Amino acid sequence: MNGISQTEQLHLVAYKLCPYVQRSVITLEEKGICYQRTDIELANKPDWFKALSPTGKVPLLIINDKDVIFESAVICEYLDETTAGSLLPSNAKQKAQYRAWIEFGTGLLNQIGQLYNAKSKEEFEKIQRTLAEQFSRVDQELNNRQIKQAPGPYFNGQYFSLVDAVFAPVFRYFEVFEQFVDISCFKGLDTVQNWRKNLAQRPSVQKAVSEDYHQALVEFVKKKDGYLAQKIEPVLTCL
Repeated sequence: MNGISQTEQLHLVAYKLCPYVQRSVITLEEKGICYQRTDIELANKPDWFKALSPTGKVPLLIINDKDVIFESAVICEYLDETTAGSLLPSNAKQKAQYRAWIEFGTGLLNQIGQLYNAKSKEEFEKIQRTLAEQFSRVDQELNNRQIKQAPGPYFNGQYFSLVDAVFAPVFRYFEVFEQFVDISCFKGLDTVQNWRKNLAQRPSVQKAVSEDYHQALVEFVKKKDGYLAQKIEPVLTCL
């Protein structure tokens, strides 16, 4: 394995609210890797970023000011594979299962995007019901894992993994949303709720966003002018 040397300079190009950036930062923090972070505005991408990013998306990992890796899943696995102490199982079948749940988490992000874009209460609640079904599958998986292995606070029991790094940004959205609306998609899912709480307390998860993340997300949602934005406005007016 050709590992990341102490002389290599890693530069993560990011955006403040991006959940895919968060999973990359969590991985960097978990692996104890030194890095520089630069946040850009996606609405006004600098030319140097456009020249480096084939997809025009963040995150972007620049190595020694010349080599570029894009796509968060690829970045996370690269960081994991080139440093000691893997965040994925060594067994091929188990690793594939973890990757499948990582993809599942990515799908949840798409649903969350629909949630904060929903134009009516009816549409909002419909998406919540879909999310409830999906989180129920996650809850079932977590319960099965706790039966098969020693219970713990994370997806893999006592050991933090890349699956945790992916789901932590998923759950973070709801920390903000539930301040303004009733979030029903976790009701009755005690194991998922405990997982949420444990991930929120993880130092790497806390370091993945800036101190003004919550307010920035509120401002982002307000611009969507959907049902959730309408619920936010009256609360902020009374503050």
